[in-house]
Amino acid sequence: MESRSLKLRETQTAMDMQRLSESDLLRKHIATIHCANSFSLLQRKLVNSLLYHAYHELPTKNEHQITIRNLCQLTGYNSNDYKTIKNALMELISTVIEWNVIEEAKSKITETWNASAVLADARIQGSICTYSYSNRMRELLYMPEIYARLNMKVQARFKSSYGLALYENCIRYQNIKNTPWFKLSIFRKLMGVPEEKYSIFRDFKRRVLDSAIREVNENSNIEIESEIKRVGHKVQAIKFSIQRKKRAFKIELNAEKVQQEKLTDAPKNLNLLLVEKFGFSEHQAESLLSEYSEAYLSEKIRLVEESQTYQAGKIFNLAKYLLSALKENYQSPKSSAELVELKRKKSFEQQMQQKTREQKEEELKQAYSDCVKKRVDTFLSDLNPDQKMELLEKFRENLKERNDVFVLSRLEKRGLVDKIVESLFTNFIKNEHPELLSGMKQFNDFCMDAVV
Repeated sequence: MESRSLKLRETQTAMDMQRLSESDLLRKHIATIHCANSFSLLQRKLVNSLLYHAYHELPTKNEHQITIRNLCQLTGYNSNDYKTIKNALMELISTVIEWNVIEEAKSKITETWNASAVLADARIQGSICTYSYSNRMRELLYMPEIYARLNMKVQARFKSSYGLALYENCIRYQNIKNTPWFKLSIFRKLMGVPEEKYSIFRDFKRRVLDSAIREVNENSNIEIESEIKRVGHKVQAIKFSIQRKKRAFKIELNAEKVQQEKLTDAPKNLNLLLVEKFGFSEHQAESLLSEYSEAYLSEKIRLVEESQTYQAGKIFNLAKYLLSALKENYQSPKSSAELVELKRKKSFEQQMQQKTREQKEEELKQAYSDCVKKRVDTFLSDLNPDQKMELLEKFRENLKERNDVFVLSRLEKRGLVDKIVESLFTNFIKNEHPELLSGMKQFNDFCMDAVV
């Protein structure tokens, strides 16, 4: 009996682990994978993380909310620099993807072209990020017929956009163990590499292809190898063979524990990077790690790797270049275009704030005017017909004295039904009978109470 109970517990535990594993999977439409884009690593992770969080609510909710802390955990983003997340979200709002859908109707096959921004809008208020998708994107993303299963905890391990892009483009084919042949020009776009970057295949292979393959093999549950098709000496296409790892691939179920492991392994990873990629000796690498903080070293390494000279393959002594970056505290260059864009955004924000203030002021003026009119209407309702006629005649004489031909004409044609005439008649009564507003707050006090 005890043995049977133990077996049941083991079965239940296995089922629970399977559910946990399934819950970490994102079903991502292949149209959003096999598309040309130049997403940064953070942007690519944000696309997946935001969709993963909102997936089950896509049909029922127009807006979705996630805490910044949860978003950072899903992306593996270990920083308090929320400004970087804001900038990445802005880029996603301005990034458009397009896809075609083949439809069959009464033996007639048609192709429908679609396009949409990745995100429709986003807002960060305090520690909460609110975001939404266009209707077209919601239709595409929810319950896709053709999709790849992405493991969110695997994606958090990736440290380059190229590695994550290659993982996404390969994982769909894991069951058939081979990708199709990708034309080199298409594959460059899928990896987010612009035409002018790494135009020589030798540089592309070293800086993009080999490092991305290595990262997929180190950080995911599949192992891939590339096969290159050449015509003469020119590379035409690339395909990948895919194998599930024979050794057990462990993914921690606790995202915070993964983050802690990353922090623990940081010095080891930096040491390896300094030695293998930048050409320092073991002693030099250890000296740099003791002299500079891990964050500072990582920042300058990123700066070097993102520089135009590095990407063009024109740095002949990486170690010396990185040493200069560390000692001189190199900063990301600001272009005049960036400054103009910042100025434009600031001006736009100021205009929107001014527009909001003006709109609020108009609303308050209308509310105050409605209160005054309510008192005047009450006063008029208490008068008998002769008194009303006498008051209206005084109003007409007042217009004649001011030689207000325009309002007189409207009064004769439409009477008090005319909105302009009605407004001026209300002001006339208010001036003739100031006691009507006794006890009523002045406009400024009324606004203060409304704000409170």
